Amino acid sequence: MLRQCCWVARSLPRHVCTVGGSPQHRLPARTFSQSVPTQLCLEQRSPPVRAGLGQPAVRSLSTQISQAPDLKSELKATMLQTRSKDLSDEERADAKAKLTIIKGIMSGVKNAEIAESAKASTTDPAALQIQVVQSMIKKGTQAAEEYKGAGRTDLAEKELKEVRWLQDYLPPQLSSDELKAIATQLVTDMNATSMKHMGRVIGAMREKVGAGAPGGDISAAVKEALGTL
Repeated sequence: MLRQCCWVARSLPRHVCTVGGSPQHRLPARTFSQSVPTQLCLEQRSPPVRAGLGQPAVRSLSTQISQAPDLKSELKATMLQTRSKDLSDEERADAKAKLTIIKGIMSGVKNAEIAESAKASTTDPAALQIQVVQSMIKKGTQAAEEYKGAGRTDLAEKELKEVRWLQDYLPPQLSSDELKAIATQLVTDMNATSMKHMGRVIGAMREKVGAGAPGGDISAAVKEALGTL
């Protein structure tokens, strides 16, 4: 059966992707959350498998890093969108905004690589990409809150819209319930009994979750878990 699948995959044109077992043609206008990958694929990405008694199976950091989108491919696809006559003016404007975001990520990764070389250390470029995106999401979220406080809901929504686009460049994120379950289990396993153990538990959880959640969400989950003791 495996040999047959491999033969079928090799026989398909490069612009065809088999999702769920049936061939589908790639969409002419790529979107950031619903588009079919340009490379040949044989199965649809499935959500994380739950392990044990309701505990989420957290992907390893190396697996999370491998899922980081290829920025050069995204840049090319988005540039084509900005020139597409099949899109409305609003959609082309969104594509131009996304193009700016992609260039910002690439610039941030380049700067991070320069900083890494200055420290004589090496980090996987995809891992740097995740770090840059997380930083941009944090700044965008903070800016949105500031705009809301100043009564500029229009600018706040613009920032939040860009944050949603940025989230497409992160590995699948864990839900608040999943984070709570992990934090509760860690508190039990580490015999944490009060808030004075919070830093230790947060460190262990960040190592376990990796890029699966923002640092603020991780801290909040640990604080809530310790607060129930």
